[in-house]
Amino acid sequence: MEQVWFVGFTHASAAWYHRFLKRGYRHCFAFTCLGIDRWLVIDALWNGMRVDEVPGKTIDAIAAECTSVLAVKVKPRPVRFRLLATCVTLCAHLTGDRSRAVTPWQLYRSLRANGAERVFYRSR
Repeated sequence: MEQVWFVGFTHASAAWYHRFLKRGYRHCFAFTCLGIDRWLVIDALWNGMRVDEVPGKTIDAIAAECTSVLAVKVKPRPVRFRLLATCVTLCAHLTGDRSRAVTPWQLYRSLRANGAERVFYRSR
């Protein structure tokens, strides 16, 4: 059974290291549909992990803040262990990405190369 995870990329600028990352691809998070008007959002933040169930209106507002959103069809399979818990490793693990992506931009490119479909894009 395939599941679809959406990965949102944003232009975060809160942490000191964001200035070294590609503009518009400084943070990423994942969300998936749980049912009618119910979405699960998982976001690895500097100070912890956010896991929320939100309604459709809220997910629309969250996605509108993104510079890009990818839809990734995921088949359940084992994924290698990831040492660090960052936004990139979290999204890579949830989507089954096997690359060694370290930055959100590298993850974006890896997911696109492996068939992820771009469902939203905003140039800044």
